[in-house]
Amino acid sequence: MKNNKKIILRAYINNNLGDDLFLKILFERYSNTNFFLLDVNKEDCKAFDMYNNVYYISMRDFIKKHREFDGYVDIGGSIFIQQGKGLGGFKKRLLTSLLLKYQRKKTFILGANFGPYNKKYFQWVYKLYFKYLVEDVCFRDKKSYSLFNTVKGVRYAPDIVFQLAEKSTSNKKIKNSLGISIMDIARISELERYKEDYLNKMISLINYALGEGWQVHLISFCNNQGDNEVIYDLVSHPDIKSKEKVKILEYDNNIDKFLEKYGELENVVSLRFHSLILSLIYNQSIFPLTYSNKTINVIEDLDYPVKFSRIQDIKNKSIKFLVEEMKENKVNVNKLVEDSKKQFQMFDLFIKDNYEHKR
Repeated sequence: MKNNKKIILRAYINNNLGDDLFLKILFERYSNTNFFLLDVNKEDCKAFDMYNNVYYISMRDFIKKHREFDGYVDIGGSIFIQQGKGLGGFKKRLLTSLLLKYQRKKTFILGANFGPYNKKYFQWVYKLYFKYLVEDVCFRDKKSYSLFNTVKGVRYAPDIVFQLAEKSTSNKKIKNSLGISIMDIARISELERYKEDYLNKMISLINYALGEGWQVHLISFCNNQGDNEVIYDLVSHPDIKSKEKVKILEYDNNIDKFLEKYGELENVVSLRFHSLILSLIYNQSIFPLTYSNKTINVIEDLDYPVKFSRIQDIKNKSIKFLVEEMKENKVNVNKLVEDSKKQFQMFDLFIKDNYEHKR
């Protein structure tokens, strides 16, 4: 143990690059703080083997030992989603915060967006939770913030991953390279019927890029969610010409190696949420495809207008339109990088022991 601060940490663990980036930033920013990942499979956490401030604990052991901990951080992107009529992970969040609140310990929620949800009570329950049990909630989009802006302690700051820009090197770009972030959209029930349109458009895009002499890279952020399966379906498709020229960039739990390769791309068609964020950081020409409102909300928060297409509309977008708009879409992220540091504003004070409980 490196100091006396012991923090319970809840995060989404599924070998997903976007979520793993949150943790990379957290562990490196607070390298002298001990984080205990709650209720996760250690085998799914190989990306964090290099950190000596990361530990693991079951919910049962936390309940037994909760008095030993100084606080609770819940970090992630889409961590407040309602599926069906339930409350998702609310019960575990409530129990964790209640046990610590009783000991006068604090709960922090960082980097999240809220929704989608289908019942009004879902928002109401979390409003009470934020009001009475959470010290600080920092959303990553203004739409989510607007749902709870009457609650003291609820704030907004841009996505945590923008902070990677401060550590990124100026990657030398591969001239005429195109990265395409791929997802299995059929795993999202409301998008399943658009899968064929999506795949056909990606095939057309790949063939166009190869015909122009571009180097094409198909990008998988999360193999557990089927990104690589769709990629292999694409590269083996009979309509793909010169498929031997198509390269695959696959996240294999080595975050730094992936980021180095990603940063070398000159142009990116982004589908994964953090593909968009990374492309903004690396000053790439981008064309975002969106599969959920969380991406649209972040695009709308940008000071510079970025054209994009919903997956539902992709069938009607020409490849020429997509490529031309991609070349025009570039955003200066300096202000976003600076503002994203505010995600940690209150947790910084807490860690430094300068935070007085005022609520």
